[in-house]
Amino acid sequence: MRATVGIAYLVVAWQGGNFPPPSGAAWKRPPLVPWERSIEDAIAISKAEKRPLLVAVNHDGESASEVCAGEKYRDPAFAKLAAGFVPVIVSVDRHNARDYDERGRRIPCPRFGRVTCAEHIAAEPIAFEKWFKGNAVAPRHIGIDAEGDQRFDLFLLYDLGEVDRALQKHGVAPKPKPAPAIEARVASRKADDRMAVEEAFVAADSGGKVALLDAAAHSKAEPFDLLLLGMRDGDPQVKSAARKALASTATPAAVGLVAEALRATSDAVERDALTKTLTKIAAGDARARLALLVSKSLATRSAKIDVDAWTKALAEKKGKTDLDDADALEKAIDLLTAKAKADAKNGGVRLDLARALLAFAENRIRVRKNPSFLLEDAKTFAEQAGKLGAPQGGVDGARAAAMDLLGDVDAAQKLAPNALQAALADAASPWAARVLQLVGQAGAASVRQAAADQREWAPALFADAHAAYRVLAMHPYGESGDALRHVDLLLTAGAVDAADEALDAAVRRFPDASPLHERYRGRVLASRGADALETAYEQLRKAAPSAAMDWFSGYAAIVEAEFQFKSGEAAKAKASYDRGLERLEASSSANDAYAETVDHFAALALAGRARVELENGDLEKAVADLSASIARRPASVESEDGLARTPARTLAALRTALREAKRDDLSAKLEAAVKDAAPELAPPDPPPGGNGGGR
Repeated sequence: MRATVGIAYLVVAWQGGNFPPPSGAAWKRPPLVPWERSIEDAIAISKAEKRPLLVAVNHDGESASEVCAGEKYRDPAFAKLAAGFVPVIVSVDRHNARDYDERGRRIPCPRFGRVTCAEHIAAEPIAFEKWFKGNAVAPRHIGIDAEGDQRFDLFLLYDLGEVDRALQKHGVAPKPKPAPAIEARVASRKADDRMAVEEAFVAADSGGKVALLDAAAHSKAEPFDLLLLGMRDGDPQVKSAARKALASTATPAAVGLVAEALRATSDAVERDALTKTLTKIAAGDARARLALLVSKSLATRSAKIDVDAWTKALAEKKGKTDLDDADALEKAIDLLTAKAKADAKNGGVRLDLARALLAFAENRIRVRKNPSFLLEDAKTFAEQAGKLGAPQGGVDGARAAAMDLLGDVDAAQKLAPNALQAALADAASPWAARVLQLVGQAGAASVRQAAADQREWAPALFADAHAAYRVLAMHPYGESGDALRHVDLLLTAGAVDAADEALDAAVRRFPDASPLHERYRGRVLASRGADALETAYEQLRKAAPSAAMDWFSGYAAIVEAEFQFKSGEAAKAKASYDRGLERLEASSSANDAYAETVDHFAALALAGRARVELENGDLEKAVADLSASIARRPASVESEDGLARTPARTLAALRTALREAKRDDLSAKLEAAVKDAAPELAPPDPPPGGNGGGR
C-alpha cells in the first residue's frame, strides 16, 4: 500500500463539504449493506449473475464518509438499493485489532459489517489500480456493469442523495433462486453462501464437518475461512481433513494459512503435501518463498549448538560461578595470579585466570563500576594462554567475552563460534553465556538484514541463533535482553507460534522486564484480541506470582479498559478499570518501589473511569473519580493515557457537562477538590465586585 494514501484521502475528501456527524443512536444500528468479501469475489459474481459492481470507498474521520458509514450503510432503504449491485467496500482504516478469534471464527468489522478489516484494507490497492485513476478520494461510489464498463463515479458530493439516485437507476435486482444443498454452496464465492457454510460447519458434528471439508477440497472458490475453522477445530480428524483440503486448493491468498498448517502438523504425509503446494505457489509469490524459508529454518538443526547437550550440562551446573560473591572472586584471582607467576609456561592456568578476571568484571558491571582494566588483563592472559598451548576454543571464548565487554563486538562475534565446544564444558559459567549471546546476536543480525533487503537468509545461521537463544532461556546468566532478541528473531522470520511460546516463558522468568511485557501485550492483542489480555495476565499471575506481575497485570487491565471504552463497551471498561486499580494497589503494597508508578497509572485509571461515568451521565461518580485522580497525583494531570486523553481534558469536559446539567452542587464539590490538590487547575477568582466583570 502507498505510504501517502491516508493523507491523500483525508485532504482531497475534505474539500467535498462538511456534513453533520451521525448520532450515537445511528452508529448503534447494524450495518446492512451486503458486502462481498473481496474484489475478486465481487467481479466473479458480477459476471456470473450479470449484475453491476458497486465499489464503495470510505475513510475514517472525513465528514461525508462518516455519514455514509454511520447512516447510509445502516439504512434499510439504502441497503435495498445496494442489493441491486454486487457491493464491495474499500477502506484503509482498521477498526478491529484482529480478524479471527482463536477458533478461526470471523470477527466482522464494526464499521461496515460482514467483511473483516483485513478484507476491506486488502481491497484498496486493487481498487486503486483498477478504478481510481490515480485519485484517492473518499467517500466515493463507482458503478461498473457486468462487462466492466463504468456507469458512474460519484465523489466530492454536496448532496449524498446522488448516490441513492444512481443506485436506483443502474441497479439490477437479484433473481431469487432456491438455496442448494449446503455442500454445494462450498463452491460459491458469494458471501451469503460462505456465511451459510461456515455457520453449518460450526453447528455440525465431526462427520458433518469432515463432509464440508471434503467438499472444500474440490472447490475453486477459495473457501479458506472454512478451512481455517477446520484447522482450529478440537477434533484431530477434522484438523487433518482441513489440512488435506488446503494442500489441494491453496492459492497465493492462502499462504499464511499453509504456513500455519505446517507449524501445526508433524505428520510427514501432510507436511510433504503442504510443502509441495507452497513450493508451487512460491514460483510466483514472495510470501510463499518466505513461508518456505521459515519452515526450513525452523526444521534445521544447529550444527554448532546441541541444545540437548547444553540442557544436560546446565542441569549439572557445569562451571557455575557466583557473580555476587566479590570476595570469593578476588580470592580466586589472587590464587591464580600466584600460580601463573610460579609456572610461567602453564597456558591452562593463564586461561583460568582470564576467566576469573572476566567473572570479576561481570561483578563490577553489576555494581556499576568500571571493569575495563580487568577486561584488558583478561584479554592479555587469554592471548598468552593461546601462545602457551592452551585449547584454542577456550582461548577464543575468553578473548571473545573480553572484546564484547570492551565494545569490539564485530571481532568478538567472529571468535565466538570457535568457542562453543569449549563453552559447553563450562556450560553454566558467565563467559559461556557471553559466547552464546554473541552467536545469537550475529545470527539474528544476519537474518534481520536479509529480511530488510528482501532476500533469503541462511537457514543454518537462523538455526544457530535460535539454538543459542533457546539455551540462554535456561542459562543462569541468560538475560531478559536475550529473550527479547530471541522473540524479535522469530518474529522477523515469521515464526509467530515459536515467538509466542518464547515470549510466554520469558515474561514468567523475567517478570519485571518492561520491554518483554510491552511485546507480550502487543502479541496478545494481535493474536487474541483485547478481551484476552486480562485472562492472559491472570494465568501469568498464577504461574509466577510477584509484585511485578501484579503491576503488569494491573496495567494490562487498564489497557483492556481503554480498548473496551473505544468499542463502546462502557460496563466492561469500568470493571476493567476497577480490576486494574486493585492489582496496582496490590503491587505497591507488596513492594514500595512501585509506589510512584502506581500513583501515576492509578491517577490515569481513575480519570479513565471518570470518563466512562461521564459518558454514561453518572455525574456524581465522575466527580468523585476525577477528584480522586487529581488528588492521587497532581503531576499526572497533563499525562495522556492510551486513548490520548488527560485528566485535565476530562476535567474540562466534566465542567461543561456539569454546567449544562446545572449541577452547581457537584461543580462546587469538584472545584473544591481541584483547588485543594492542584490549585493551578482551579478557575480564576471573579474580579472585585462579584459581577463577572460588570456583565
